[in-house]
Amino acid sequence: MNYYLMHKDHKVALLDINEKGEVVKVKAVLCPERLPVGIPSDCGPKDFTKWFKKRCDIVNSAKYKKMYNQLQVTQGAELFLHSYAVSMSDCYWIRPEPNLSKRNWSRVNFYDTPMSNDVSLLLVSSPADNIGDEAGRPIRYNTPNFTIQGNTDKFWFYDKHKHENFLFKIGRQRQTSVYSEVVGSVINNRLGLSHIEYNFVNLCVKDERIPCSVCESMFTDDSKELVTMQEYIDAGKTAKDILDMIYASHLEIPFYKMLVSDYILMNTDRSFSNFGFIRDSESLDIIDFAPLYDYTDSFYFDWPQRKVGSYDKAKPFFDTHEKQIRMVKDFSWYDDSSLIGVESAVDYILRLSAIPQVVQEEMKTALRNRIGRLNSYLCAWGSGKTLDQKLWEAKIEAEKEMEEQGNGKEE
Repeated sequence: MNYYLMHKDHKVALLDINEKGEVVKVKAVLCPERLPVGIPSDCGPKDFTKWFKKRCDIVNSAKYKKMYNQLQVTQGAELFLHSYAVSMSDCYWIRPEPNLSKRNWSRVNFYDTPMSNDVSLLLVSSPADNIGDEAGRPIRYNTPNFTIQGNTDKFWFYDKHKHENFLFKIGRQRQTSVYSEVVGSVINNRLGLSHIEYNFVNLCVKDERIPCSVCESMFTDDSKELVTMQEYIDAGKTAKDILDMIYASHLEIPFYKMLVSDYILMNTDRSFSNFGFIRDSESLDIIDFAPLYDYTDSFYFDWPQRKVGSYDKAKPFFDTHEKQIRMVKDFSWYDDSSLIGVESAVDYILRLSAIPQVVQEEMKTALRNRIGRLNSYLCAWGSGKTLDQKLWEAKIEAEKEMEEQGNGKEE
């Protein structure tokens, strides 16, 4: 069947897509400048199939396969075709040709049009539950749940009373990660960083209370969209190219802020998919660094599998935060006094959890030590917080030597 790949109401390409969701033919590229990042102007069917697969990969997950019968489909491709592959991150979608239902951007996007909660309710309900306002009515597929990225269980929900969209991340299997997101918001608020605000809620489903983190909508809207760094990597860019783009766009300060936030929170999953640029959805110009988001794999999220404070794992430029923090060349924005007393706010969040009290104390101590270690790095900076590289390197070597001596004594 023929579909237009649309960007808002711009026809980008005419594609022949089969029932498996594969692009079998590119009939025409109508607006090459609006092709998604990562799809070349001399694109073929495989380029589009790869892009769609990545965009809607969740529909083929084990979680959704178990629900195909309730969702009234036989394969995942039907879900993203029924939903027009609309996302909350950008302005791309697909439109059937002929357009019998007279669909346009204003009718399919979720900034102007309420999304259905059918699929979201199904994700947190039991298989026997009836979904919908009327028994037996067809499932409504107008939801961005089929284009959600990442491994965490999550879903979008439209609050008809507030007329707002909310993203819930479920903590059934990894409860600690829910609190990690909220602690991340506390730290980022104290530092004055641009970020997604996460809060904690208990989602009540029958007799079960499911811990969740929740955020209001996203930082995108009809006029601006997210382009993740992973999209540039998929287009053949390297990590160095990404850094060059950040500096060329004069967005190094928000980049430094991200590295500092990740250092404090021990974020282990700042992959290239988890940060990016905001671009104008009409001019396609880069206008900002995306607000910080996704802290599920931070602040000792994987306790009790790992001991609190026992490791230092970072992404994407270096494998440890001790190495990655050295990329920061300007601390003039950083106010170490902003984090004074932050432990009390973190304590309040942790007390909402089922984490044992002794582990909560370990987490707060580890956070205090982490902030202290970061502040100690500032000793290698002048009054203007400009790096003295020689002093920095000497300090690192001295600390390493002391650590080695200490380990020798313990033996």
